Amino acid sequence: MKAKPLSLVSLASAIFAMLASGCAQTQTSTTSDGSHAPTLTALYEGPGVTIEARSTTHAVIISTPTGGWSVVWDGMFDAHDKIHLTIRRPDPAFMHVQQIVEHRIDSTVPSGNPLEVFVRVVDHDDHTDSSPYISAARVAR
Repeated sequence: MKAKPLSLVSLASAIFAMLASGCAQTQTSTTSDGSHAPTLTALYEGPGVTIEARSTTHAVIISTPTGGWSVVWDGMFDAHDKIHLTIRRPDPAFMHVQQIVEHRIDSTVPSGNPLEVFVRVVDHDDHTDSSPYISAARVAR
């Protein structure tokens, strides 16, 4: 029995999968008290995250596609220039408003300082803290 030759699409898909898996690297951020948060260097794919420079400090704005999403402040890491947030998806057992909802998180980081926001998006009932954070927004000063 002859083996079927790989199609060009199958071969390209296999190569892409190998390259994509090699691009994501796990790192760790550290708080001043010594606790750690795993971070992943990968493309962030989740609700919109922006940083707004106000008159004295930065604010982080999360734009979720519907109501029911929640945002939790997990802490500041590495010399207070990295904010870590957990975004929880809505509980599918409930109905949620079908409009974009803005969540504003005020920070204590001065607006003239650099800031990077790391986010992890988890299901509404995931409380394991095992999901890594991914860089979602950055301001360099």
